[in-house]
Amino acid sequence: MTLVPSPKDFASLGPMSMQQHPHYAATIEALGGRAQAYLCKDGDTPLARVQVIERKIGPVNVAWVPRGPAWPQVISDNDKILVLQKLNRSLPPRSVRLMTPNAAADQALLQDMHFKDVVAGQSFAILDLTRSTEDRLARQHGKWRNRLRQAQNARIMVQSRLFHPDHDRMLLKLENLQRRKKGYRALPPAFSQAWASSNRNAAQVFTAEDQTGLIAFVLVLIHPPGATYHIGWTSDRGRLTSCHNLLLWRASNWLAERGVTELDLGLIDAEAAPGLTRFKLGMGAQTHTTGPTMVGVPKLRIPKLWSRAA
Repeated sequence: MTLVPSPKDFASLGPMSMQQHPHYAATIEALGGRAQAYLCKDGDTPLARVQVIERKIGPVNVAWVPRGPAWPQVISDNDKILVLQKLNRSLPPRSVRLMTPNAAADQALLQDMHFKDVVAGQSFAILDLTRSTEDRLARQHGKWRNRLRQAQNARIMVQSRLFHPDHDRMLLKLENLQRRKKGYRALPPAFSQAWASSNRNAAQVFTAEDQTGLIAFVLVLIHPPGATYHIGWTSDRGRLTSCHNLLLWRASNWLAERGVTELDLGLIDAEAAPGLTRFKLGMGAQTHTTGPTMVGVPKLRIPKLWSRAA
C-alpha cells in the first residue's frame, strides 16, 4: 500500500465532500493556508483520496482532515483501517491531528486508533441529482411543491451566470448583513471570492428579480461531480413570493443538466433550526450525518533529566 501526492484526476472515487475536493484546496491556498492531498493505492487500485488542511493556532501545529477520506463505493473495513493507519503515520509530525470522517461508521475505526471525540458529528441535506426532473419533483413535500408553484406563477425573472469575485461584492454585502441580522455563521465573503478566482467556472449565481429589482439570490459552488449550496439572500418580497424555492429548483435543474450528481444543501439541525431543516428536506433531500471531529495527539518525547543512582 502506498500513499502518494494526489493527482487532480480522482473521478474513479466518485462524489466527495466539498472539503475534500481540489477546488477547496486551491481556495485555502489562495487565502494563505496550506493543503496537501494524497492518494492511497494498493497496486493500481485506488483505496482513498484524502486532503489535509494544515494551519498553526498559536504555537500549535494542526493537521485537519475535513469530511474525509473520500472512499470508493466499495471498500472493506480492513482496507479502511490500513488507509487510516498509513495516513496517521504520514501526517505532519509534532502536530495535533484532527479528523472529521465524512462517514459516521468510520468513528469506531478511529476510536480503535486512540482518536477521541471532541465535537459531535453534523447532519447535511444531500439532494440526488441523478434522478429525473419528474422524480425529483415528486419527491418534494407537498407544501414545498406548492410554494414552488406559487413562485413560478409570480412575475419573477430568474437568471443564471458565473459569479464574479469583484463585480458581485454587493451580493456578498447583502448576505453578510443578513447573517448579522439573523445571527447565523457562515464562511467569510473572502472565501467566495477566493473560490471564484481560483477555480474557473466553479461558482454559479442564480438571481431573482421583479419590477422592484433584485429580491433574492443563491450562490452555488461546483466541485465536480458534486456541488454545494454556499450562501443565499432574500428580501421581504422574496420571502413573500417563495423565491428560494424557485431559485433552488432552477439551480438543481441547471446542475443536473450539466452532469452534477448531487447537491449539498448544507447543515441541518432539527432542534436548533427546525424551519430550515424542514425546508431543505422538503425539497427531497436525504440526511447524511458525518462522524464527530476527533483528535489524536502525537506522542511527545520527554527528555530524560535525571538518572538513577547506582
